[in-house]
Amino acid sequence: MSDAPNYPSTGRIEAFSDGVIAIILTIMVLDLRPPGHDVDHNTLAGLTGYLTPRLTVYALSFIIVARVWVSHHQLLFATRHTTMQLLWLNVLLLFFMSLIPFATGYLGEDPERELAVATYSTVMFLTASTFTWMRYYVMTHLRHEEHTAHLHPQLLLRSYMGMAFYGAAIPLAYVSVYVSYVLFILVPILSTMNDFKPRRR
Repeated sequence: MSDAPNYPSTGRIEAFSDGVIAIILTIMVLDLRPPGHDVDHNTLAGLTGYLTPRLTVYALSFIIVARVWVSHHQLLFATRHTTMQLLWLNVLLLFFMSLIPFATGYLGEDPERELAVATYSTVMFLTASTFTWMRYYVMTHLRHEEHTAHLHPQLLLRSYMGMAFYGAAIPLAYVSVYVSYVLFILVPILSTMNDFKPRRR
């Protein structure tokens, strides 16, 4: 389009987002503290019991953040240029993502507490909802390469799926926290499966 050169590129959005996401991952790993004196870390069983839930939740959050980063990269690659609406949607996305370390630490401390699971679900739901909103905006206003337009509805469907799973995990946390965990695990698995399939040119 003729007005595209009047708009800035997505380079600054990508650079800023990469920096914030790197900080989010750093905060999460710094929250993995050694056991204190109240934990029997002189035995393998005591150390394993302390580390297993924290490492498991950390790994889950790391994969989810990585999935968002990959999807964010793919989305901006398909974006013609930056607009003010896109800038603020991206800021809102990063705000909700910045809450992931808190939700991860809370869940890692007490992985069977319903409120902790519901809090984690809520943060992930808000993150997924904002990213879906951002993807829909790009798909309807800023996409380029019309020959790949048929891919956008498929990707948007994945975003809706993530929203639905995380949203369902909020009330399900008060029914069975383990069902919520299954939904947490399914989202990155189902949304990543097609990434490794060979694509036609």
